[in-house]
Amino acid sequence: MNKKLKVAIIGAGLVGNKRAKVIKDLNKEELVLVADIDKEKAKNFAETYNCQFTTSWQEVVRRKDVDIVIVATPNNFLPIYHQLAGGSKTKRH
Repeated sequence: MNKKLKVAIIGAGLVGNKRAKVIKDLNKEELVLVADIDKEKAKNFAETYNCQFTTSWQEVVRRKDVDIVIVATPNNFLPIYHQLAGGSKTKRH
């Protein structure tokens, strides 16, 4: 049996919830972590999808157990995340 890839989502809003629902419904990956600057929103999301939460997107990109990071934030934040995460240096795009 193949190991499930571990997924983290940055952004616990509408788009993040849609992505989490797909992950849960398909049951091919495991959602392990969500990050949102709103602690209550992140906590509620984590309770709904049975995962850990943080308010730090930096924690998400540093975690060695996360295989896939889904960025579900407004598009104007994407270049910032990519640059600060090290872009291709971390092999996470």
